[in-house]
This record gives sequence, structure tokens and C-alpha cells, in this order.
Amino acid sequence: SRSHVYLHNNIFFSRAVDSGVDTFKLCGGDKSAKKSASRDAQCVGKVHQLDVDGINTLATVLVDYLGSRFVCQSIVPGILLGEKTHKILYGAVEAASSLSWDKDLHEKLEGSIGKAYMIATRKVLTLPLTDERLEIVKSMRMIPETNELKADEEEEEEQKKTTDFFGSVEMKGIQGSDLRSYCLDVTRLTPRDANWVPESEGGTGNFEALLSKCKKVIPTSLDDEELVMAVLRPELVLRFTQQEMRKHVEDRKKKDLKKDGDKEDGEGDKNEKAEDEKVKEEERTKEDLALLDSLRLNLNIFLPHLKSIEDIDKNAFEQLKIDEILGRKVASYLWETVLPQLTAEARERA
Repeated sequence: SRSHVYLHNNIFFSRAVDSGVDTFKLCGGDKSAKKSASRDAQCVGKVHQLDVDGINTLATVLVDYLGSRFVCQSIVPGILLGEKTHKILYGAVEAASSLSWDKDLHEKLEGSIGKAYMIATRKVLTLPLTDERLEIVKSMRMIPETNELKADEEEEEEQKKTTDFFGSVEMKGIQGSDLRSYCLDVTRLTPRDANWVPESEGGTGNFEALLSKCKKVIPTSLDDEELVMAVLRPELVLRFTQQEMRKHVEDRKKKDLKKDGDKEDGEGDKNEKAEDEKVKEEERTKEDLALLDSLRLNLNIFLPHLKSIEDIDKNAFEQLKIDEILGRKVASYLWETVLPQLTAEARERA
């Protein structure tokens, strides 16, 4: 009864608890599920605020009642009437399923949500879960095997395929019977906070350094699946992006002043100068856009149960390592700059 879903007045009611291995997720436990539900509600609100034509969300509210958290959502039209009335366009619902992909929805997500929240599109494996995780799914599967769990030969071939996926791998896009596209399980619009990732797994090492200095630290360890849901705030990503762009513009101004100082006054006619300035402006615009694109964040870094792409696509693996460096840089900016500023302001105003 813990994982039962209830329908009343066209509203889905479900408990925010670990529903087992059948559903596609990357962390387990009731605490993770509770935090995941909270993140989902926040991110759905962020997507709804953008008001993107062609991308719809479900009305979502969380209710904490008698120690339990309930997720209350409107219904995707047709989802209760069988597979023929709705279609999975993006992502996967079941843990052992391949990721679906739709060009139109992908372009809409990338051009709207990606642009607003600095989210990158990256190559991921079509079957992203590790072999160990898939074996657990198959062994504990309560529903009899269907075509979703393919024959070994087909599955081996499927495991080598990659997809240019936008956002978090848990996100799903479903087309309802009203032919509208709905985004579900938008649990992350920012990557995992690398300060809460063990240094041995690619984290910043800031927490371990603090733990070695102070004995009274909560939590006492980073070995907790609940911390997978510790993600960066969109406001922090915006502030970091603005800081990097500001540095870029200041450095460019210094270089331009140095170049102008090396030139003699009156060199060339006015037309040549105007043409040079126009070319420079176009180059600046290209540089700015390239820098912005390089600051987009990969939401699928530092996550458990995801298979390595190293042996399948070397370029994608190298890009992943670059993305992890950027993720650590943003997390360190939070730890070393933003948090000290906030605590200093609190002390001054106390």
C-alpha cells in the first residue's frame, strides 16, 4: 500500500516513498524520494514560469500530512486508457527501458529551458544504467518480463548506442491523448553539488577538509544516497555565469586598450576604422556566445548507477571530464565565495 497511487477528482495522489526498482531513478530510500518530490515540484514551477509554447507541465502540489509527504498531480490526458492513447517521447519510464528521443521536443527543451537555466545537451548511453543496476532490476522485477527487457544479443547492441540527451536522464516527455507534450519528473535543472560528492568520486574535497578540522559536523559522512539530491540552486548558476561573463568582458577591454595604444593616431581613413570596428563587434558577439555555450552545465555528472561512456565514445567521455571540472568550479564558488559572503552579511546585520 506504500507505493499505491490513488485517483480522486481527476487528481493523482501518491506517497513520496521509494517505489522500488521498476521505475527509472538513480537513488533509493525514502529520504531520497521525499527530497526528490520536493525538487520536482520546485523545478516544475520553474519550467511553468517560462511559459514555453509546446511544453506543458502537470499541476503539482506537495502535502505533508501525519509524517508522510503526498504528491498531488493532475493527469496526463489518456495515460489511464492504455498505451495506445499516450506516447513516451523523451526519456524512459521503466528502469530497463531504452531512452526515447524526439527531435521537436528536444529542440524546444534545448532552446527554452536550456537557454534560461544554462543546461547542456550531452551524449548519453541509450541504456544508461550500469550492468549491476540492470541485474538488480531484473532480479527484483515484480512485473513479468515484456519486450522492454530485450534478448541478450539485442541488449548488447543497444548498450553501445548513444543519444544527444537534454537535461537529466530521469526526465520524461509524454504525449497525451490531447497531442500535447508534457514534461514529468523534472527533478533537476542544475547538476549535483560537488561539495557533497566524495573526493574519490570526483567531488571538490571541501567537506572532507572540513571534517578533518572539525569533529562536530553534520552529516558525519558523504556515504548517503540522500545526498545525490543535493543540487546547486539556479540562482547560483546565474550568478556564476554573470561573474564569468564580467571577467571575460573586462579582460577583452584591457586587450583592446593595449592594441589601440600600439596604433598611431590617424592611422587609416574613417571608413577603414568603421569597417574594422564592425568586424570586431561581430567577433566579440561570437566570442560571447561561445563562452556562454561553454558555461552550460551537464546535469548528469557525479551520479551513481550510470554506465561509463569511455569505451564507447572517447570524445563524449572527454567532454564529461570537462563538464565535471566546470561542476567543481561552480561548487567551489559556492563554498569559497557565496557562503562566506552570506554569513558575513548575517553577522554584520545581527
